[in-house]
Amino acid sequence: MSSVPVMPREVEWTVKDLEALPDDGLQDELLDGIRLVSPGPVGRHQRACARLHLVLAAACPPELKVFFAPVDWQPDGRTSLQPDLLVIAGGDADSRRCTSR
Repeated sequence: MSSVPVMPREVEWTVKDLEALPDDGLQDELLDGIRLVSPGPVGRHQRACARLHLVLAAACPPELKVFFAPVDWQPDGRTSLQPDLLVIAGGDADSRRCTSR
């Protein structure tokens, strides 16, 4: 597993700061106000995620929704994560906390 570069800053990053960044092709995420930057996934990784998505979607009960990247999960103003796969309650799928790109 490779390491994820952390972008140091005098003050904590916020979701608003992250949204103001230009699209440079890298994956920018926030974890408790810390900016994490990583390259896009390779083909093998994407194929594995696609297969897992099919399995999860078939196995999930109707009250759960399965999302495939790109999707942002923002539980608060200091965290914005872009998981490869996300399983959440259906009601949360329509909230501001979960946004498709």
